[in-house]
Order: sequence, then C-alpha cells, then structure tokens
Amino acid sequence: MAYQRPPLRFIEEVLIVTAFGCLYGITDELHQLFVPGREASVIDVAVDTLGSLLGGIFYRWQLLNPFRAFAIILKR
Repeated sequence: MAYQRPPLRFIEEVLIVTAFGCLYGITDELHQLFVPGREASVIDVAVDTLGSLLGGIFYRWQLLNPFRAFAIILKR
C-alpha cells in the first residue's frame, strides 16, 4: 500500500497561491528596474499579492460551492 499524502487544507492552498503571486510580483518589479522609464514599487508587489490572495480564495470557494455564485446571480 503506497503512502498517500493527506489533501491540502483550504488555508494551505490559498497560502501557496499567494506565495507564488507574491514571487511573481517581486520578479515583475525587479524586471521593471531595468526598463527605461519604469520604476519598481513595493505597492505594486502588495497589490499583486493581494490579488493572488483574493483570487485563490475565490477559486477555492468556487471549488467547494460550484453553483453558489450562479444561484446568487439567478435570484436577482
């Protein structure tokens, strides 16, 4: 019998997505340091991180409740 790793919990999945979003934001800002006329900004990294956090939460929420968003829209 092979070892099966337990599935990730909601918070772990969202933190992994957020970490990758933050790393992407950092590399994007580092790239902008070398582009003439552009500048790096910590605020941009924060916005990228926040966006990946909210996107990860929404995506995971949709996996748990796939028809909930449609039900809310259809009730209107």
